[in-house]
Amino acid sequence: MLPKILKNFNLVVGKFGYAGRVSEIVLPKLSLKSEEFQLGGLDTPAMMDIGMERLECEFTLLEYDAEVIKCFGLTSSKNGSDRNVDLKFRGSFSDGEGGMSSVYIQMSGLCQSLDMGSWRVGGVATLTASFSLRSYCLKLDDAVIVDIDVDNMTRHVADGDFF
Repeated sequence: MLPKILKNFNLVVGKFGYAGRVSEIVLPKLSLKSEEFQLGGLDTPAMMDIGMERLECEFTLLEYDAEVIKCFGLTSSKNGSDRNVDLKFRGSFSDGEGGMSSVYIQMSGLCQSLDMGSWRVGGVATLTASFSLRSYCLKLDDAVIVDIDVDNMTRHVADGDFF
């Protein structure tokens, strides 16, 4: 049996799609914060889950795009309500034997950096955007695997609910 290979993917930032113009997406690393504690009667210290590390992602476009650049630092709308940038990633995996499976990731957060890269005549001018996320949802074949909402203090992994 061969490993599944990512065959196609697309990125949507806000309401704008970037099929054929996004070269790479770095998805968030899921990492717990933990504290070591040892109480009376315990022979060894145990690790206690005290939350998660910050969720971050980045993507690289093979062009400069005004709509992505306008996202930089966008944190609130005129009425003061939170206005995070919505990011959607859709892709498909092939198992090498004709079988396909889907992946869908929905995220939102603050665009905290834009790397304009270097320019040279005849070269591709890339734009790398980095986001600090407030929400992250991963679906594989329409099944929710991970759903994290920082503002609503929820973390669901598979069928478990941690908050």
